[in-house]
Amino acid sequence: PVSHAPRFDFIETEADYRLHADLPGITEENLELTVHEGILTVTGIRSEETTEEGTNFLVRERKYGSFERRIRLPKDANAEQVQAKLEAGVLAITIAKKEELKARKIELG
Repeated sequence: PVSHAPRFDFIETEADYRLHADLPGITEENLELTVHEGILTVTGIRSEETTEEGTNFLVRERKYGSFERRIRLPKDANAEQVQAKLEAGVLAITIAKKEELKARKIELG
């Protein structure tokens, strides 16, 4: 079962779309990204920390377990040109826009 879903910032530039998510404690081995039929799916697992015998949690607020997040991409997102990196607990995804759907300025005259 999914225990939580990370929150994303979704940014549009003239050339691409950018998504950023804070994923503290997640390693690349525990993270998977797929794009299928215009939907970006990010799944992963954050393993629970083990505690020493004889210790008890007084407060336990951090989330552990599996997560999944699905984001519908705009029609001009190019699923063939996706780059992703995980650095210092931040997932950064860049998706290029399709050339033929980019707006272009038409000169008069």
